[in-house]
Amino acid sequence: MTATEAAWVGAMIEGEGGVYCYKKHGAQPSVQVCNTEVETIATILRLVGDGNVSVQKKVRPYKDLWQWSLSAVNSVADLLPQVTPYLTGKRERAEYVLTTKMGRTQRKA
Repeated sequence: MTATEAAWVGAMIEGEGGVYCYKKHGAQPSVQVCNTEVETIATILRLVGDGNVSVQKKVRPYKDLWQWSLSAVNSVADLLPQVTPYLTGKRERAEYVLTTKMGRTQRKA
């Protein structure tokens, strides 16, 4: 992923998604983005090259809600170092997941 693509994916995580660590799954790290535009979710899937896409069908006048999620530990460990430099409000959580849950050190951008 190029730096521009990583910045875009990071912006989508920042604005439309999040970085999570679910305790009920043994502190399983996860990255998710939700959006009503399927093209946005398809672009994230293409750029990251991994993850799952699901949809919550809505009744009109509401739009369907598309969700991209990444929960494979190695995939999350590969993605977070690329996008964390572009996060602001969710940077601390991403760094926590990387260092505490995955034992990785964050490189400075």
